[in-house]
Amino acid sequence: MATQHTTILIYCESSLHAGAGQGVGTIDLPIQRERHTGFPKIEASALRGAVREAVWEYHLSKNRKGGDEKELNVVFGNKNDGDKRSALDIGDARLIFFPVRSWKGVFAWITCPYVLNRFIKDMALPDKVEVSLQLPVHENNNEIFVSEDSIIKSSNKVMLEEYVFNVPKSQNGNTAILINHEDPGTYFFNRLSNNRGSAATELIFSLTDRWALVTDEVFRDFVEMYTEKITRNKINSNTGTADDGGLFNEEFLPTESILYAYVGATDEFSIDNHRKSAKEIMELFRQNLPDMIQVGGDANIGKGLVRVNLL
Repeated sequence: MATQHTTILIYCESSLHAGAGQGVGTIDLPIQRERHTGFPKIEASALRGAVREAVWEYHLSKNRKGGDEKELNVVFGNKNDGDKRSALDIGDARLIFFPVRSWKGVFAWITCPYVLNRFIKDMALPDKVEVSLQLPVHENNNEIFVSEDSIIKSSNKVMLEEYVFNVPKSQNGNTAILINHEDPGTYFFNRLSNNRGSAATELIFSLTDRWALVTDEVFRDFVEMYTEKITRNKINSNTGTADDGGLFNEEFLPTESILYAYVGATDEFSIDNHRKSAKEIMELFRQNLPDMIQVGGDANIGKGLVRVNLL
């Protein structure tokens, strides 16, 4: 069982396709989604493979004479066989903020009570902290909650895509839904306050006036209908022109999406008295994880570039 825990924060610098295989609807190549919610995600196996490759390349670049393969095998397990178990566990990447086009401020980051409550729970569980913070249920689909200095509202209205939402006010003039006396956006960004200085968190802190809280149902509709859909064409290698019937539709998680994933470390699986501890495993991982990695498909056309940071 993991005794060292952290959270990896993922900020999409370009649209990302973590594929779910062949689609059955209008989208030929859909993205991965949670079965029970329909929210986009990145499977742990896809994220783990991308992280391992990035760590290995970064480790090699730091060691001009060649990296220590045995050291990385301790962290991730043997690459080409199953002779050694990994001492690092990585979970699914879950969506927490989704970018949506806004009439004011260009775009907004939307989230919902279910997603934020799950984030609170996930951040608390590894440390066995009692989860005492819980957002009230947000039931009115026509209402939206934003920060007081939000740049996406106009006259207590917010327009996202073609939908107009009302911004309600409490008696003291603050947003009506609070977590521990903080609005949801402030709460999330304050959880990152000890990680200022990394590229991923600095990008996020520069946009704290764009977040918006919608209902769970509205959030579900946005993440289902407003992902990026791109029509691509297959080129015939003999003629250099488009293949007949070569058109296909591919779905992407949009640029500026923010996800997070659980990371846990255990002691090295070895009978050696000098085996590495979970703390040493986690430190090795921290030292060799680059600021930017590539996740998912279509790397050759610049897709899947993400900034990462361990909280």
